[in-house]
Amino acid sequence: AVSLAINENMRISYGVSTVDFETASLSDEESSGVSASYTMGGMTLAAVFNSTDSVAGSSGTDKEFKEVSIAFAF
Repeated sequence: AVSLAINENMRISYGVSTVDFETASLSDEESSGVSASYTMGGMTLAAVFNSTDSVAGSSGTDKEFKEVSIAFAF
């Protein structure tokens, strides 16, 4: 995984992971994700996208997760 602060307000990150199951009948589970956030004063806007292939070693079971959020601090 790698994370980078673009400036004092913006950050991005990217990560990958592979699970190698010891059982030959299971496929390797591969995951990747990217996220970004921007902070301005007391407001933060963030987004994330994650995907996983061969969930729990079961071939053809792919999952994706997407989220956009906004948070306010008072």
